[in-house]
Amino acid sequence: MHFSARLKNVINGEQGGISREVGWQGGGSVVVCELMKWNARYIDQIQAARSAAELQALWEKMQEQAFVSYGVDCDQFDEHAEEFARLSFADQKRFLLEVLDKNQLYVNLSGIDDTDYQVREEDKRLNRQSYGKSECHSDVRDLASTACFTVATYRIGSRPEQRYSLLSDSLTRCPAW
Repeated sequence: MHFSARLKNVINGEQGGISREVGWQGGGSVVVCELMKWNARYIDQIQAARSAAELQALWEKMQEQAFVSYGVDCDQFDEHAEEFARLSFADQKRFLLEVLDKNQLYVNLSGIDDTDYQVREEDKRLNRQSYGKSECHSDVRDLASTACFTVATYRIGSRPEQRYSLLSDSLTRCPAW
């Protein structure tokens, strides 16, 4: 996860900007929520692949676990695997990127309890708190199209143990996000 150097410096007590003026001594922690990837993780793996063999293994995994576009017949693809093998490496990557259903890049909130997604209990709790109890999200009617998020804590500052209370407070206050 990328954080700006400025954020790190502020948490560590750097005296630039208005920090000196307001007497900022540093401290705190950072809580980051990001969408929980599903098909997006396959995009990352396709882009990172370095060989045709890696792409072939990834295709086999995608057939079992990914959401493949409704227009793709996996059996027909397998019947014509030799044609795929003759494509350039770049075209193989491009093809695999195309077959992924882009509507399923991230885990939908409605699938939070589906064991296939392996959503951690702490993430389930925070998603439910965010979408279920926050006044900010009372107008969210279609939770099936709402993405599930995961929480990562970055122990930059002095009090990372407060990650859940910090997140709970921010969800309760409904910041503009």
